[in-house]
Amino acid sequence: MRRKTDRARSTGGGKAKHDLNFPALREAGGFSSDSGRAAASGAPPRGSKRPSTYFYYNNWDFNLAGAVFERLTGRTVFEAFQKDLAVPLQLEDFDPSRQRMLGFEDQSRYLAYHFFLSGRDMARLGLAMVRGGTWQGQQIIPEDWVRASTTPRVSASDINGPLKDGSLDYGYLWWLPNQQRGPEWSRSFLAFGNYGQFILGLPTLDTVIVHRHAVSDEFAIARNLGRDLSSPKGVSVSQFLTIADAILAARST
Repeated sequence: MRRKTDRARSTGGGKAKHDLNFPALREAGGFSSDSGRAAASGAPPRGSKRPSTYFYYNNWDFNLAGAVFERLTGRTVFEAFQKDLAVPLQLEDFDPSRQRMLGFEDQSRYLAYHFFLSGRDMARLGLAMVRGGTWQGQQIIPEDWVRASTTPRVSASDINGPLKDGSLDYGYLWWLPNQQRGPEWSRSFLAFGNYGQFILGLPTLDTVIVHRHAVSDEFAIARNLGRDLSSPKGVSVSQFLTIADAILAARST
């Protein structure tokens, strides 16, 4: 990817639209090399969209954001997570040796950051966010960042790519369910990963819902290194939100 000039731009003023219009390492859809695959994945041809006018969701932006973070702080993403989150939140199952960067180094120098977390540790992360970044009376995550990151930056109607025509807005690294689902969904936020890994925060109810799909470390590593191209059936966003709706409905009966 170096030959294609690694770059991503975002604007200020609450916008987060990118001019990254070429196949990306670990891009949704799994395409990562030639322009033909980019077309198949739905990415527009490079140069066809003006900077800051088009949002196409892809994982490479996060890979680059991690690299920028590491250069600015002198810490790896995993080191920062352990010190700033895992330790103060008292995560019970976090194992630094399980966390790793994966991808195809011959296609991009910016690899993906893969976290392997238990359901209860995911729940603690979500609950800290639900409670404005606090844990046991301590401010672990800045409260202004919690609010800023869970404020819509891109509306669902402006999202392109595999998640086009969905019901989720996008903040800073958090998906935001449509508030029309009901008052209990106000200020809600969602993280999700391959095959059905979800953290849903519902601040109005002081509630977190976590869903995990059983995927072994061995399979995840092999899949992300191209050694295993199988793809087990997972749980989609719409399926998970239906489950969450059912949980909330049961709560009120």
